[in-house]
Amino acid sequence: MAMARRIYTAEMLVWLRDYAKGRWLEEITDGFNEHFGTDLEPKNMRALLKNHRITSGVKLTRWKEKIHRITTPEQDELVRQRYHESGKGSFKEVQEFLKTLGVSMTLAQVKGYLSRKHIRLGVYGYFKPGSTPANKGKRMPAEVYSKCRPTMFKKGNVPVNHKPVGSERVDIYGYILVKTAEPKTWRQKQRIVWERETGEKLKSSDYVMFLDGNKLNCDIGNLAKVTRSQMARINQNHLRFDNAELTKVGITLAKLLEAKHKKSR
Repeated sequence: MAMARRIYTAEMLVWLRDYAKGRWLEEITDGFNEHFGTDLEPKNMRALLKNHRITSGVKLTRWKEKIHRITTPEQDELVRQRYHESGKGSFKEVQEFLKTLGVSMTLAQVKGYLSRKHIRLGVYGYFKPGSTPANKGKRMPAEVYSKCRPTMFKKGNVPVNHKPVGSERVDIYGYILVKTAEPKTWRQKQRIVWERETGEKLKSSDYVMFLDGNKLNCDIGNLAKVTRSQMARINQNHLRFDNAELTKVGITLAKLLEAKHKKSR
């Protein structure tokens, strides 16, 4: 059986529009129920306000916080003064302090509570700049060293996945990369081939294109050098093709467009 639709009078809406300003959702609900003898819940009031475009000036996220509030603003301030301003304390200490205020929380709730209230403790998961490690200058105990030694890297150890200079691989973009120096310097093969075959040193702004569109075909006859400006015009005017001869025509057209643009300036 369908639930009967609630009817709100014009008087209720006028009163609500005035009363809601600056109030929490829970407070608005209680005031409305007391004034008109209704039994609305916060979720009903939320729908009523939304349907009639009545705003309170209090953000929806803050309404949720009010509905699920465990502590009072006064208790929050005491916690903030004790831990945030001093910069000292731990989750366990905050938990014990809250107990003295009559609030019971698990450690997980304490962490969430501190995060919501933007209360920072002096607890970090990393060494802060200028800090001194507790074991600085101390030797590893013999019994600990004996347990760690079997899994330690030996001097001169070479990882099993090490690639020697000259090795090739294909990156996620489909280009062939060649290892040119240790420990992990890699360059695109088409750039290496161009410089080796032409004797020309490429600039960082130079592009080496594949005339047939195949990134694995690094034969010098399939390569062409273009500038950043020319590449922009090739991309803008869709002048790249799978056919090498058509791509050459596209590069020539891009150079003409570049020259025309420079002349017009």
